[in-house]
Amino acid sequence: MANYKYRVDAERLRAERERLGLTVDALAALLGVRAERLRRAENGQETPRVDTLYRFALLAEVPNSVFFLDETDS
Repeated sequence: MANYKYRVDAERLRAERERLGLTVDALAALLGVRAERLRRAENGQETPRVDTLYRFALLAEVPNSVFFLDETDS
C-alpha cells in the first residue's frame, strides 16, 4: 500500500472544533481518538489519520479538503 504524505491545517482543525462549540475532549470522543492526539494535531505537533479527518469533516458538514494544506500553503 502506498504511503502518501499530506499536510494538515492545524489552525483550521481548532477553528472548526470551536465553531461547533466542542471541547477537545468532546470532539475526541465523537471521533474515536484520544484527546491528547487531537490536542497535538491542533498544535501542529501530530498529523491526524485521513479517516479521522474525513469523520471530522462529516461531523462539521464541511468538505474534507478544508483540513488539508496544498503545496503552496506555508
